[in-house]
Amino acid sequence: MKKFSLVITIFQTPSILRMFLDSLGGTLEFCSQIIFIDDACEKASKKMLIMFKSKFTEHDIVIISHQRCKGCVQNINEAFDLLQGEYTVLLDSDIIFNERWQTKLLESFANVKNAGAIGAKLIFPQSGGIQNCGLAFSECMIKHLYFLSSNIHENESEKFIKVQSTVFAFCAIPTKIIHEIGKLDESFFNGNEDVDYQLRIGEHGYNIYINPNIEVWHWE
Repeated sequence: MKKFSLVITIFQTPSILRMFLDSLGGTLEFCSQIIFIDDACEKASKKMLIMFKSKFTEHDIVIISHQRCKGCVQNINEAFDLLQGEYTVLLDSDIIFNERWQTKLLESFANVKNAGAIGAKLIFPQSGGIQNCGLAFSECMIKHLYFLSSNIHENESEKFIKVQSTVFAFCAIPTKIIHEIGKLDESFFNGNEDVDYQLRIGEHGYNIYINPNIEVWHWE
């Protein structure tokens, strides 16, 4: 069984997608299953996915193509039927990885008890400020923790942060938990489906964490 299944919906301009694919290919440490969902993207982007598959033959790469845009929820649910890895990582196609992110994820799940999902610290590449380091919410509000901060306080930077939710731009979930929880609720369309799913993970007795030492840039 592979360590990782990466689920990536592609509806992206070629210039951003090229940076993402270069970063992904340059930081993969383990033979992984990579599921690209081409959600009716343009021809140049389709060609990039085919070239990536032909270049990185050591990985099990699947490209699912749609003629019309179906949205993130249906795309992810379609990929959930194909999972082969011990851990599933949901990724946006506009992030830039730092080195050893896969090793840091494995270490995270080994060191944190009862983790149902682990996210990263997402950083604005334009400013270096924090875009997302977990979510806090109530019945009428969702708040990004540490939003636009230059960094996290030193006493918090070396430990895991327990949060109510992270975001699906970078979210790792043990695949066995996905099989336990089931698929995403398709009544959501490109908004809050990640929060809803992690609430369901929490209802099953698992915790959600951010590892702030996993840093990725996120173009948004």
